Formats: sequence, C-alpha cells, structure tokens
Amino acid sequence: MEVNIMSIKAENNPNKAMKPTNAALAYWTEGQVANRLGVSVQWLRLERARGSSLRFRRFGRSIKYKISDVLEYEETAVVYFTGENPKGMIEECDT
Repeated sequence: MEVNIMSIKAENNPNKAMKPTNAALAYWTEGQVANRLGVSVQWLRLERARGSSLRFRRFGRSIKYKISDVLEYEETAVVYFTGENPKGMIEECDT
C-alpha cells in the first residue's frame, strides 16, 4: 500500500486548520454592535426579546451578531423623514 506523504502533511498542517477559525472574526459581540449602532446593550436585549429584524446567533450562552447582518440591518434602517418607520423595524404601540 502506497501512502502519499504530501496528503498526510497537508492534513496535519496547523495553518490549514486555522483558516476556519478566521470565521470568528466575522462576528461582533453585543457590546460591539451596541457601540456601532449607538444604542445600549439593554436595547439590543429588548429587541431580541421582541423579535427584531436584527439577526443574531447563540453560541452556548454567548450572543454574537454576524457583521454582514449588522451592516444589512443598517441599510434597511434608512428613513427619509422622521415619521417614517424603517422597513423591518418594530414600532411600539401605546395600546
């Protein structure tokens, strides 16, 4: 049986194994998102409970926001006058 040494080296290459971990850089924490959006962490938590359009991921007890989702949320929150409700945003009712 012939063993291909190059394939074994590629499988054991730590640099090759590290590439998927760069995906962790594609996520922001609650604090980072709150800072980016200019809101409090508590506001983000309330919006999650309400089912806001800002998507998030749960990794164990940790909450992370995918950067592309936050950027998309920012784009959909564009308004042209103060009385307009941004698309996908939840409006509070006093009823």
